[in-house]
Amino acid sequence: MRTKGLAGLIAGLVLAVGVVGADAHRAKAPTTLELVTFADSNGNASSDYILGTVSSPKQKCVGRRTVKITRRTGVPKLIDSTRTSKNGYWAGGGVEGINSIEGKVTVLGSSECKPASENFD
Repeated sequence: MRTKGLAGLIAGLVLAVGVVGADAHRAKAPTTLELVTFADSNGNASSDYILGTVSSPKQKCVGRRTVKITRRTGVPKLIDSTRTSKNGYWAGGGVEGINSIEGKVTVLGSSECKPASENFD
């Protein structure tokens, strides 16, 4: 009788660990990063900002995502870091002539969301 109780306890623990393990390996939601346009915020005909969007089938992976803009040529350098709006819109840069450098925009991943990146030049 004691053997059945111990076997039942072990089977229950194995099942519980299997369920937790399966939950921990859930697939991350895909993320799409789109560079929409370069913009001139000060009227001097030289772009200084990039505007874009982040989308995902999982709403939690759209709002408040961290977006980083880096230079790709020479020594990689962080140009700007910003966050998406609740609808996935973002703007960043603040560097005169940003549309003439080789750069990369990356939206960081999280425990539930995949990262994404796009190059620009």
